[in-house]
Amino acid sequence: MTRLMLVSLLLVVSQAGCQFGNRPLEPGALELVGQCLQSTQELLLGTVSYNDRRGTTYILEPTSSDYFRRYPEEIVDRLSVGTRFQVVSVDRKNLSMTANCWEVNVKLLDATYSNIIAEIPACGFGYETSWLNHLDTRLGPDDHLRIRPEFAIRCSGD
Repeated sequence: MTRLMLVSLLLVVSQAGCQFGNRPLEPGALELVGQCLQSTQELLLGTVSYNDRRGTTYILEPTSSDYFRRYPEEIVDRLSVGTRFQVVSVDRKNLSMTANCWEVNVKLLDATYSNIIAEIPACGFGYETSWLNHLDTRLGPDDHLRIRPEFAIRCSGD
């Protein structure tokens, strides 16, 4: 009987996690997609290798990034203030059964690296500072997900 209860509990917990992870994004998060932004500070374009199906991913970080201090060999280039990029996706990233955060991907629009898709810091824990104004992945009806102005502002003319 105890074994049956344990199996039932595990099924309930796993189903709750799946439903939470598949929850549709609120309009306040979706409105970030498609926005053209330009950096308000120098950025580093680099790579990070994940031990899963994603393989190697490009990332954008401020030049003060702890990640690139620890792994300078991962730096691809230094990008100047005013570098333009467009938000191409916003999603929730499940970190564990109880923890998740935002995942934001952008497409670089300028010169050498145009059309490269990179992830920007959006979780706000550990060595990274989130670029987003909301860390909580549950937005209220009046909440709007935005990139903080110390990292980027809307492109001129938008």
